[in-house]
Formats: sequence, C-alpha cells, structure tokens
Amino acid sequence: PQTPLVPAIPREALRLYPVDSSDTDKLITRSIVLGDFESAVQLCLDSERLSDALLLAICSGGDLLARTQKIYFERQAKKTSYLRLLESIMSEDLSSVVETASLDEWTSVVVVLCTFARTEQFGVLCEALGLRLEDAWKAENDDIEKSNAYRRHATLCYLASGNLEKVSNIWIIEQEQEAQEEKTEARLGASLQKLIEKVTVFRKAIGYEDDSL
Repeated sequence: PQTPLVPAIPREALRLYPVDSSDTDKLITRSIVLGDFESAVQLCLDSERLSDALLLAICSGGDLLARTQKIYFERQAKKTSYLRLLESIMSEDLSSVVETASLDEWTSVVVVLCTFARTEQFGVLCEALGLRLEDAWKAENDDIEKSNAYRRHATLCYLASGNLEKVSNIWIIEQEQEAQEEKTEARLGASLQKLIEKVTVFRKAIGYEDDSL
C-alpha cells in the first residue's frame, strides 16, 4: 500500500516586498535574496537589529559570524552580567572571569572553570583565583573571620590547582599560628606532625616529585 501524503501545513501567502515595509526591510530582503549576508548583517547592525544580525550571520557562518558576535557583545554585554559571562566563555577568555568576578562568588567561578576550562587551563586559572583570595586574606585586617574565610578559600583553590608550594606556604603559616597558641611541647609536636601529614598526603595525591632530590 502507498504511504498517504502528509497534508501540507497551511501557511500565509508570502510577499517578499510588502507595500508597507520600510526601505531598510526591503534592502535586507534584497540582500538575502541575493545571498549577500554580509550586506544584510550590516544593514541590521546599522538599524540596531542585533538579534536579526546574529541570525543572518549564523546562516553565513565563519568570519562574519565571529565579527557579528563581537559587535553584539560590545553593544550588549554591559547590560547584563550573564552576557559578559557568555562573552568570556565563547571567546575562551576565562581569565577575565577569574580576574574580575566578585570574590564572594568564588565558588561559582570554580564551577565555571570546571564546566568550561580546558584541562591544561584549569590548574593555572584555579591558581590565579587562589592568588586573588590570598591577597584578600592578607589585606583583610579588620575582620578576622572574613580573613580566615579568604585563607580557607585560597587553600581550596590551590589544592584544586595542584600547587604544592602555595598550599604548603599557607599550611606553614597556620601551623606557626597554632604553635604560638600551644603551651606544651607535646601539642607543638602534634601540630607539626599534622602539617607533615597534610603535605605528604597532598604530594601523593598529585604525584608531586621534587627535582632537587
């Protein structure tokens, strides 16, 4: 048996150049008819039809799409934070997110890195975020609780980056602070032992090898 024909979806009659359309509309339509997406995109940009410009650029692809996206972000990114974030993701400029994001939202930055950073970028970017948090920790003199929070967050970023030196430096400072508070040699020894154990475990976890040994 023959397969029955699928009924056509009813559509309104299409008039390419309606009488009431603007001169710009007609020029854009003519450019599309001729396959001249470059001119069509430029006409849309000149008339602030940014969404239309992007759709037309997608039809062309390649360099035209890249240039149109760049112009779109230049004009729109300042209006919303999500467009700034999207621009950084699409341009593979995650370092700008690390450098400019509020430190109160550092966990979200780490999630962005986990989601979008290339493997070879991840450690470097986590370390850069850790540096910002460490600087904030050292600069915060009025609020001890906030200062300690920055230190913990910096430690986590350095752990994620696999930077033994940075992590160890913070742990040593913590151990020295604990040592000043301890009163007996036994407690001092326990504090030092705790530091050694943490460094040893971390070295094994990241497969750290000291070239000087």
